[in-house]
Amino acid sequence: MQGGLTILSGEDNIGDTVLIKEAFAEANYNVRLLVIPNGEQALHYLRVKESARDAPPPDAIFLDGHLTPGQRQGTLGLHPRE
Repeated sequence: MQGGLTILSGEDNIGDTVLIKEAFAEANYNVRLLVIPNGEQALHYLRVKESARDAPPPDAIFLDGHLTPGQRQGTLGLHPRE
């Protein structure tokens, strides 16, 4: 999708994913939504994206807080590049 935002959604609930898609469609936002159903897969995706120079990282990340077992809610376990 040219010119739009790429959003990574870490979400295991299909109903919530449908609501997210509908909200962007109703607002007429040009969004490419990448849905990854668990926290470990989302972390793997982000680590691969970090080293892939030909593909930029997502513009935004929506993460369901309970998808990252053993971590504090709201943290991904990734550190920004310096």
